[in-house]
Amino acid sequence: MNLPRIVVATAVLLFYGTVCFGDSSSVILKPGGLASMECGQIVNGFDKNVTSSTDGAIHHVWTEKIITGFGLDVHLSDKTDLLSSVEIKTFNEFPRLVNYGATRRFYYYLYLTQAELNHVFFDEANRKLKIGGGYFPYKYNDDVRNLGEYLFRSTTYPQTLTTEFDYPFARLAGVYAKGAYSWGAHKLTLDMLATVNTEWIAILDMNLSLIARYNLARIFEIGAGVSFCSLLSADDSATTPHDVSTAYLNGKDTMYYTFKGTKVMGRFSFDPKKLIRSDIFGDQDLKVYGEACLIGVKNYPAAIESPIWYNSILERIPVMIGFNAPSFKILDVLSLEAEWWGNRYPNSMEGIVNDGVPIPFRPEKKTIDSTQYKNDNIKWSVYLTKKFAQHYHVTVQVADDHMRTFAWDWNRQDWEESLRGSGCWYYVLKFGVMF
Repeated sequence: MNLPRIVVATAVLLFYGTVCFGDSSSVILKPGGLASMECGQIVNGFDKNVTSSTDGAIHHVWTEKIITGFGLDVHLSDKTDLLSSVEIKTFNEFPRLVNYGATRRFYYYLYLTQAELNHVFFDEANRKLKIGGGYFPYKYNDDVRNLGEYLFRSTTYPQTLTTEFDYPFARLAGVYAKGAYSWGAHKLTLDMLATVNTEWIAILDMNLSLIARYNLARIFEIGAGVSFCSLLSADDSATTPHDVSTAYLNGKDTMYYTFKGTKVMGRFSFDPKKLIRSDIFGDQDLKVYGEACLIGVKNYPAAIESPIWYNSILERIPVMIGFNAPSFKILDVLSLEAEWWGNRYPNSMEGIVNDGVPIPFRPEKKTIDSTQYKNDNIKWSVYLTKKFAQHYHVTVQVADDHMRTFAWDWNRQDWEESLRGSGCWYYVLKFGVMF
């Protein structure tokens, strides 16, 4: 697959070189930045490395995080922009250990958040087309505050979901084309993305995604999307590893589970404020929205030597519903979200990270009691935020979601989600400033 990649990359570079820099308009620089401090508590949860409990239970453990970021938007021409930003995350390792002073200090984690070049071909009253690429944030569901955005915050085989406080989107590497067309009260948009994997084992596999939405008078919106994951493999042995734990029988032939798969998403949003004709509500009040995603359309038979199967579609469909409660302009958003996901296995990346296999646990595991994961089928989230004095904001979230604790030492990392049972939840408060 190397030759097609080289041809595509060369074509993209030549295209940008001729289109994006075709005029000599003056360059405009626009710096930006952010800083935030978070403080919260895991009221009830789990981490396998918690030594104070025989079952790894977490009770009333405080968490904290500081994030500082800086960005520079460069306006290269009338229609071309270069967007870049980095962040530094400061935090304590989890679980906290006092042996050898392991977590008696902050850890500092510097990472890239955006390096994106885009060009607007036309932006008229009824149509728009923008093409870009690089490393960029992407969000297709504007209403989601915590749960949802499944298409790019999940893995196919095994099925995993990820959430992170106040970051309800994904960061992708690749190229995209975004088009929009309007007529009267109707608006249709279509995004096409060709991206590559940047994490875990199937690195640089190419994915193709299509996301469409239709909006009627800003009252009702429906959307749909499909993502072909690992459509082109950079390393077939990594995408489809031949491991005894992933082998299954297809007739008389021995086949293997694969990271390759297809996701299909559908969503809706309804804003009744447009029908009420009242100015007492805020912009986000009263919205009802939802999303569902089939994470892996293909069924697989049971594995020969591990307790895994992928032959139930219903176990691969998370469904969420959300409602923005009226706050009458006191808050910017007061979001209530709930999710159901009947996955019989742990929401864990252990097999992916440690062994590079598309199963949710280590290959040597021979039995699993799937009934223990029925108590975490329902997730919920309450999110509120308020911006004031133009640059400042306060955000609060109380939730039982797919949060994971993070250990700097991967030998002590629990790759399963922390809130994996009934009665598990946390709360967090965030104060931030942006310019």
